[in-house]
Amino acid sequence: MVSQIVLLRELLVVFYGNELSTGIMLAGWLLWVSLGSISLNKMLDRVENHAKLKNISAPAFHTLLISIAFIVPFTIYIIRNSRNILGVSPGEIIGIFPMTALSFILLAPACLVFGALFALSCRLLTKDSPRPDEEIGKVYLWEAFGAVGGGILFNFVLVYLFAPVQIALLCGALAIASVLFIADRNESKIRWSATFILMAAVLSLAFFGAQRLDLSLRKIQWSRFDLVSSKDSRYGNIALTKLGSQFNLFENGLLLASTNDPLTAESSVHYALLEHPHPRRVLLIGGSLTGALDEVLKHPVENVDCVELDPALIKTGSDNYPEDLLKGFNDRRVNFHYTDGRLFVKRLAGKKSAKYDAVILALPDPFTAQINRFYSLEFFKEAASILNTDGVFSFCLSSSENYVSPLQGRFLASIYYTLKEAFTDVKIIPGDSAVFLASPSTGLLTYDYRPLLKRYGDRRLDLGYVNRYYLPDRFSPERIGYLQGVVDRSADADINRDFRPIGYFFDMVLWSSQYSPAAEENLVKLGDLKKKTVGLALFIKFIILLGLQLSTPKLKNLGVVLSVGTTGLSGMLLQIAIILAFQVIYGYVYYNIGIIFASFMAGLVLGSALAIRILKTSKNLMNIYRLVQFSLAAYSFLLPFIFFFLSLVCRGGAFTSAAGQVIFSMLPGLAGLAGGLQFPLATKICLGGRTSGAAVAGLLYGVDLIGACAGALFTSAVLIPVLGIDSACYLTGTVNTLVLALLLLRRD
Repeated sequence: MVSQIVLLRELLVVFYGNELSTGIMLAGWLLWVSLGSISLNKMLDRVENHAKLKNISAPAFHTLLISIAFIVPFTIYIIRNSRNILGVSPGEIIGIFPMTALSFILLAPACLVFGALFALSCRLLTKDSPRPDEEIGKVYLWEAFGAVGGGILFNFVLVYLFAPVQIALLCGALAIASVLFIADRNESKIRWSATFILMAAVLSLAFFGAQRLDLSLRKIQWSRFDLVSSKDSRYGNIALTKLGSQFNLFENGLLLASTNDPLTAESSVHYALLEHPHPRRVLLIGGSLTGALDEVLKHPVENVDCVELDPALIKTGSDNYPEDLLKGFNDRRVNFHYTDGRLFVKRLAGKKSAKYDAVILALPDPFTAQINRFYSLEFFKEAASILNTDGVFSFCLSSSENYVSPLQGRFLASIYYTLKEAFTDVKIIPGDSAVFLASPSTGLLTYDYRPLLKRYGDRRLDLGYVNRYYLPDRFSPERIGYLQGVVDRSADADINRDFRPIGYFFDMVLWSSQYSPAAEENLVKLGDLKKKTVGLALFIKFIILLGLQLSTPKLKNLGVVLSVGTTGLSGMLLQIAIILAFQVIYGYVYYNIGIIFASFMAGLVLGSALAIRILKTSKNLMNIYRLVQFSLAAYSFLLPFIFFFLSLVCRGGAFTSAAGQVIFSMLPGLAGLAGGLQFPLATKICLGGRTSGAAVAGLLYGVDLIGACAGALFTSAVLIPVLGIDSACYLTGTVNTLVLALLLLRRD
């Protein structure tokens, strides 16, 4: 579990913090682990037929454990060097198909080892056991128990004390120590001593050389820049680079701020403030390190609330930026708030406090689910509620000055019509960065640049780009008419919502289209996916599977095997839905991902322990198995209502918000509970009267992980962006209901 979290966090930096990559990475992880489990069993069945290789399982087990000390650190090195290998610059967005290929390739070595270790554990423990089903249940239980400990240990201890390479080496030392513990010291003193020396060497490197090694690998990752600073905060990896005199600040590989970019800083601020006749109170979300804060202070404002999620970002900038770039930090009119901007606005929306004249969003395009939350209908409504009636809300999105492609137009239209749902008046100023302006009332916003020029002069502004020479060009009627026509042609564009992040999907398609036109075409087809089509396909497959199960005696356990796969799929789908729902509501899943994983595994522990007890005491396993399947289906249908409740809870104070996070942490455990219960019971049902359980365990474990792999991949890439979080949960409930029908119609 610790290795998994470390490698996933490393890949998140490569994939600019895109949460969809979490599902893709989990899919790759699960696929290779399942293949490692299935293929090793088949290979050993053939090898152990030879007399000389009869007892190869134990040495193979020891060798694979020791290999962890080398494979995981080496994988970190390859991950950090992957952009250089691909020829992709740091900060450059990677499309979904290269992202998928890279994840699957990089994770293969470590995952094959972990899958093989599970199969070997089952093989060694069931070899001479009269109750192989119980032994397999214990392996599943203890693996899950270790994973819970790993997730908790990482989240509350390791992440604060050690660098990623150090953590990987400590995991390796622990694996070598376990070999020393289980090996027979008297059988081979030389081998035992060599293993002990190896463990001591790995531990020494972890404590005395790994931090320097970790920094060296980070410099490889940012080799095209001068890496000034790199640190891991609770919210992500923060890297500050320098290119000439320009500083670039990255969080999880995504460019958040650049100095010496006055065009972006001016565009994000001045159009909104010039549209307002007397801006006094301003809310700035992001942008404190891009120069946007300094631009706001050029206007006669009295109070500026600046919201940044991660104080480590501000500290990195304030420790390294030259003094002339930090003027706004010492201005008495500025108040910094270190919290999630979405949560800040949500809580203000429920209070009768002084409202703002302008709310300015200075964030990147919705590359990630975390950022997409600031472009959703729900956020726009919250922003409107904290504005005065003559207030202005503003943000910028990537566009083009003279030609907007149909796909880009569809993306801009989706955000435009989402904004129109929340505000009375909406206008777009065309350019390479399209400026969106919105107001709760009509008559304030204008496309006439002349009153803006008057305010420009009255406020004695001296700007490089938003000035008397550029304003007439930016407000050209021809360009405004062209962009409005592009948006109008996509008037049927989907509304971007919290729990159906279609804007996030469009942005993903836009970047993928740069790598392959075919990728764009296929993703657009997926975007037009209809719920009825999916439902019809599922029903047809159900009829086919039911016919096979009833007509072929050898396939009477088809429903049981299929349920193991769909439970793996459901567990992963619901886990990703919970991760993204947490991201939507709280906005910092990077910090909580260890707890979410640990909670799921804790459910597996409890479920496995209960299953082992049931195997000893109950005779009617099939009815219990059906009840578990029913519970999983019911939970899938119930989850969207839980999300809705938690989104209301987080609007309260710190206590209710923390309580909501505790409930969130428990949700994956309920899905894990079903998986933990089902696996040992399914093993017993499929074993029948047989005494050899390794092959059955390897098959079911592989099916479980392949199902989970499919769930992770399709949930991240298609189901949630296209259908939404709620619909993905309902679809999971439908799948589990159909499998329950197969189990009810099984010939006992």
